[in-house]
Amino acid sequence: MPHKVDQVVCLCVNDGHVMRCWKEWMQMKSEKEFLQGEENNKNMNTTPSPDFDSILFVPDMACEFTVKMGMNAMKKDLGGERSDRYSMYVVNDEVRKMFIEEPGKLEVSDAETMKEYLDGLEE
Repeated sequence: MPHKVDQVVCLCVNDGHVMRCWKEWMQMKSEKEFLQGEENNKNMNTTPSPDFDSILFVPDMACEFTVKMGMNAMKKDLGGERSDRYSMYVVNDEVRKMFIEEPGKLEVSDAETMKEYLDGLEE
């Protein structure tokens, strides 16, 4: 059974300008891929382009939130202190579930994993 989600937040150790440009780039890329998919797969069901305007993009420029969460990692090749990749489900300021990635992976912090987790919760 689907759960109501009040807000999807994308937090990143970057400044606001970088976050805005990244959001715009993802929106353009997503729309382009969606349109190409429709053109290439006229007889197939295609997933609609995500609505990036509904996602709150939050810069953690000084890495303060990330450090408090214990998710900071020194990544010299990426410009210093960054965040490990994770997703979390929060209810009334309480972290109910975290999906933490192994370094360099994208297997458990994705939207599909979170959706499956939420679908499995009893209401």
